[in-house]
Amino acid sequence: MLTRIHLLCQVAAPVAFSFILAATSFKTALIFVCCINILFFLPEIILIRYLHRAVPHLQKDSKGPEEASPTLSIVSQLVLGWKAYLQSRCFLLSVAFTLLFLTTLNPGPLLTAYLLTQGINEVTIAFFQGAAAVFGILPTFFNRILFGCFGVSLTAVGSGWFQFSCLIGSAMFFFLPSMVQLPIISIWGENYANWTVWPFLAFLVLSRVGLWMFDLSERQIMQENVPEDQRGLINSTESALSNIFLLMSYGLGMIASQPSQFGWLVGISCSSVGLAAVCASLWLCISPKPTNSEKIKV
Repeated sequence: MLTRIHLLCQVAAPVAFSFILAATSFKTALIFVCCINILFFLPEIILIRYLHRAVPHLQKDSKGPEEASPTLSIVSQLVLGWKAYLQSRCFLLSVAFTLLFLTTLNPGPLLTAYLLTQGINEVTIAFFQGAAAVFGILPTFFNRILFGCFGVSLTAVGSGWFQFSCLIGSAMFFFLPSMVQLPIISIWGENYANWTVWPFLAFLVLSRVGLWMFDLSERQIMQENVPEDQRGLINSTESALSNIFLLMSYGLGMIASQPSQFGWLVGISCSSVGLAAVCASLWLCISPKPTNSEKIKV
């Protein structure tokens, strides 16, 4: 349910911002967004504190014996976290999840900047982002059906390959204009020489189904198969690795900063997602089988 709410907000936010941007100036729209964030910051903190106090389990000290000592240095804590992460039975699956952050083929700032250089206006980009969020919501409605039919593990691997297949289709349309001479076609009364941008975006939107299905599957498996006394260590390490890959994707965007170089980012993104699918498949084949993640009753 939380994932569904999160994605619904992702649908509403870009569409609302595009209408504000169309009705006012860019500066006014930015000021409005800043004010909204400031306005809701305090209620968010209050609600988080209320939730922490209302749920006794969140206040429980679940530190293991190795974490109990307050004298551990930051380096020792990092080593302890990575040691637990590498020894986790879900290590390869978690690595697959983090590799999904090493991509620019998502409705983020790098792809938005590229689309703007291709003459795609802000309103169209906002609708693309909204459509991507809508398709991301879909797995939250049928994930339990797939879990019940195929098991969580197989659903995770299958969704990873589905996302990779969609990105391959998207990449094919991205590189198509450089390989063949395309005819000019008319869409809604306007002529487009590079019409392949539309199927390129369509495959990206479709890939969000695989992305969020993999996200839901990975979370389910991690929750059920990571010992309670190690969840903090392993989940925080996974989050750190995810942020490292995210920063790497931004760094690649800084290196390949010209629109003509965006093809390199497309290739790296497809390779990263493909490697994630391979890691998930290896995890399914060689790792110890999860204890509770095979079939979930609908």
